Amino acid sequence: YLDAGCGTGLMLRHLPPGSVGVDINPRNLPKAHRRANASSVMQADIENLPVRPGSLSTVIMTEVLEHFPNPADILKQIRRALRPGGHLIGTVPSKSLVWNLRFLSRSCPAEEPFHKNYDRAELEELLRREFSSVKTGIANTTMSVYYVATA
Repeated sequence: YLDAGCGTGLMLRHLPPGSVGVDINPRNLPKAHRRANASSVMQADIENLPVRPGSLSTVIMTEVLEHFPNPADILKQIRRALRPGGHLIGTVPSKSLVWNLRFLSRSCPAEEPFHKNYDRAELEELLRREFSSVKTGIANTTMSVYYVATA
């Protein structure tokens, strides 16, 4: 298993021992390693995944895809890394009123990096370019769209 954009390891700690977490931010890695000490953690860019083609059975990518200006390129990288029948499982923020009100929060950065919210139809269209089977749904009181895509 690969947790792509593992951050501080909140999801990685629940994956099977021997899983790998990658994150581009070096400040996240020590905390991810402490939380998921049965997994490997490394600094890497998802746009250039350091894995052999067809070497992964499952990629987890929660609240990551929305940060890329060209998400189709990221999905090509993930698809290349997955073996036939492998799965991509993740979430993205939905086009929800709750997200539109986010600017009211004190924790919302004034200049947030690229961040795209999705509706189910556009996410499905994007995923179907690379994956043979796509399932989506709405989670977290409409705040996220979850997806499972099969290579």
